[in-house]
Amino acid sequence: MAKAFPPDVLLLGDQSAIFARLERGKPNPRLTNVKTYPVAAGTFQPGPVGPTIGDLQLLAGLVERIHREQGRLERLSVLLPDSWFRLNLIEPASLPERW
Repeated sequence: MAKAFPPDVLLLGDQSAIFARLERGKPNPRLTNVKTYPVAAGTFQPGPVGPTIGDLQLLAGLVERIHREQGRLERLSVLLPDSWFRLNLIEPASLPERW
């Protein structure tokens, strides 16, 4: 079976992170482990479009804790919430014809 996806997934959020480990199987992958980790206040800060990393040491500490508790992490998919990248499009009533 081709290795189409990393077996470990980390879903980051403002207040928590969810770690999941998948095992490849026929015909579908199987979820073998799921754990929620709290995200320390200050890890992420509001930015102009979505959150930015507020404290890199806090984020590194979270990843180290997950690695320590979950064991080997060779490849990891990191998922970010859609709301972190959502843009608001504004349509003005009228624009000038010339610059």
